[in-house]
Amino acid sequence: MSDKLLDVRNLSIAFKSDQRALRVVSDISFDIGKAEIFGLVGESGSGKSMTALSILRILPVNALQKAIFYLKTETCSLLVKMR
Repeated sequence: MSDKLLDVRNLSIAFKSDQRALRVVSDISFDIGKAEIFGLVGESGSGKSMTALSILRILPVNALQKAIFYLKTETCSLLVKMR
């Protein structure tokens, strides 16, 4: 993990509704290294925006997420496990 700036493992996102949870992102993993250009592409409605909002930790209040994030900067490292 020495050259990784962001490591995302097993990210899943769902939204609570009255009857069930609607899954919008299902078990994705990726990492972004130093000096790497990263593009997240997909069809409309494939979960790109929800993935970005999840990494920024600004999902809507009715969202459920499960993931392990590892973020490394020059000044600190952060490991976040969400279940």
